[in-house]
Amino acid sequence: MPELSMQIRILTSTADPMFIVDAGASHHMVADKKLSTSLQSIPTKQIVIGDGSRLECKQQGDLQLGKLLLHGVLVVPGLDRNLVSVGNTPHTTKWEFDKHGATLRNNNNGDNLLTASARRSLLRQGEPTPLCPHRFHG
Repeated sequence: MPELSMQIRILTSTADPMFIVDAGASHHMVADKKLSTSLQSIPTKQIVIGDGSRLECKQQGDLQLGKLLLHGVLVVPGLDRNLVSVGNTPHTTKWEFDKHGATLRNNNNGDNLLTASARRSLLRQGEPTPLCPHRFHG
């Protein structure tokens, strides 16, 4: 399966953070804990990022992106980009990809939950990118 990353911009009340829709990410991840709600302390985990370096994660929480609520989002200080993991989106949703970007839809009613626009520098098919994969080590 080709790896795929694309950059999206989601407006929130606290900031205008950038997220990467990442088929190689093991978890949803944010660098700034202010983006998460319902924060919980967790045992320290080492996250190995695309360049092989490691970052520590000590918290997780929820993340609201438009109509989409994600649970178990890891807070990883020092992460360059916030990540939405394609493989960890709710089972009631489905990603649709094309050359212009991606759309996450509700399987039950077809509602659009999230839209991502591709940027040439971040959209790569069939080859690894610096943005993925992210491996999880606990």
